[in-house]
Amino acid sequence: MIKFEGDMSAVIKQTAEFFQAYKKKAVFNTVITANPMFIGSNTTSRTIEFYDGRVDPPFKVGKMWWDGDGYTIESPRISNEKFARWNSQYHTKTTGDMNRAVKNALQFIKPFDWKMVADQNGSDVRNGLREWANKPHVRIMEAIKYSVSHNDIFNEIKAALDEGRNFVSDSMNKAKTVVANNFEEATRRQELGLIAMFVAVDQYGRYVSDKWDNPKTEEELHEDVRTKISLLKMMDLNESKTMSERLDEVGIRYGSNTYWVFVNQNVYAELSAKPEA
Repeated sequence: MIKFEGDMSAVIKQTAEFFQAYKKKAVFNTVITANPMFIGSNTTSRTIEFYDGRVDPPFKVGKMWWDGDGYTIESPRISNEKFARWNSQYHTKTTGDMNRAVKNALQFIKPFDWKMVADQNGSDVRNGLREWANKPHVRIMEAIKYSVSHNDIFNEIKAALDEGRNFVSDSMNKAKTVVANNFEEATRRQELGLIAMFVAVDQYGRYVSDKWDNPKTEEELHEDVRTKISLLKMMDLNESKTMSERLDEVGIRYGSNTYWVFVNQNVYAELSAKPEA
């Protein structure tokens, strides 16, 4: 089902006809919301975007437009090998034939699967978790790099060699203090080996993830995942959307029904394992 929000009269004729031809043939259970996309001060839109509202914020599943040269579909489901992955056209297909364009739209503009949602923001979350795990180690390296001059190192080594004693410079002692204060925590975080796992609640109140095939009830969740989601649910949404405002070692409440749960390697491997056929 497709629900259009906006003023169709503001969409240029060719794009509007393209949309109507696609809408007549698209069949799926999930509601997809279509909106005209306005650029700058333009009063006429050449582009219509499509969103699946099963997550918060809604997930963009595609875009269609006509630009005078042809009809273009954009979707995360498309991998156009004519372009490099970083190219803006990598996720697009263009044709001058509207019937072919409609077939492309039916193939690629449809409700998301949970792996697509996880892939969209997974890189930022995993990088943030890695940054958290490495932060004490970075403090140690910065203390060594910026607090200790070459002259300090030379003088300390010379003094140690000549007199058989420990450090004498303040900077070396400060670096030693930083190492002493952070080494234990740095080791602990590295040994935790936390991995970010995407979990969402679908429209039926079941827990879904790109790491398991079938939706789970709360009782069926792994105990560690269930406990951490319970903690995240108690957080105000605005306090849990960024890596700087998360529950350390627990996770992030990314949206009203989406979570990133931090689990150790053993739990991640257990939940990611596919059942034998």
